[in-house]
Amino acid sequence: MNKKETGEFIYRFYRKRTTSFLANLYKASITGEQEDIHQARVDVKKILALFRLFEIVLPDFFQKDDYFYLFRRLFDITGKIREIQVNGMLLDQYGHDNPETLRYRDFLKSEETRLTKQFLLTVQNFEERNLKKTEVEIRRIGKKIGREKFVSLAYKFVLKKTRKTRKILNEKKSPEYLHKIRQNLKSIGAIASLSNSIKKDDKLSDILSDLLKTEIHIGEWHDNQVFIESIQSFLKKKAKARNCKFILMKKLRIQIIKENLVIQKAILPELGLLLSTILDPPRQLSS
Repeated sequence: MNKKETGEFIYRFYRKRTTSFLANLYKASITGEQEDIHQARVDVKKILALFRLFEIVLPDFFQKDDYFYLFRRLFDITGKIREIQVNGMLLDQYGHDNPETLRYRDFLKSEETRLTKQFLLTVQNFEERNLKKTEVEIRRIGKKIGREKFVSLAYKFVLKKTRKTRKILNEKKSPEYLHKIRQNLKSIGAIASLSNSIKKDDKLSDILSDLLKTEIHIGEWHDNQVFIESIQSFLKKKAKARNCKFILMKKLRIQIIKENLVIQKAILPELGLLLSTILDPPRQLSS
């Protein structure tokens, strides 16, 4: 794959993401379905990962903040809606409804309705022509990058993010350190996947497979954390209600906290092994 072919590949990769994003975005504005909203958000994450890489590859030509503003509002709102929908699904896993859980469901529904109105308004105001301008820019930038240079810089990007992730894992400074690790793994996965599409690498393929498994486990932990925080927010807002002490919801919150500690304990060795595999010097990704 020569420089021209590489540039065209990168452009088409980006174009595929933006096309999918717009399709899911407008579909979600009509249906309100959680999968449509989720897929639009997934596309944004992949687009933003590519922006970060371009900023590293061509810092004199590309700054991600010049483009991120297009997605920031939608990214934040769809994330909150997605969390509410996942909270409802998790609640289904913990038994039948009772007066307390029904009030919590009403709380979730009220929040989802409020955010969905914001989402619809944001979609209406979304400037599609500005997104089209980014496609032109990506095509121009893509022509400046040959395959070997792209793969090499993608590899350096993966290593940099992996070292940062290992540092976060070792220090564990914040209770939310796994959330930061999860964000890094998503960026690593997006860029590694693109690099592997441009130049196939057996080790990278294995890493992507292991990374996906680890992401799923951390995602389970993350969903539970959001659920815990949502229940706490519900309890705080309804604390003045005299006719219900929400004993069952408080017990549920404690139960999930305990379960999440078990999940976290299981994740740590798996995560450590994944990071060591990526950083293993004898078998470099670019070989």
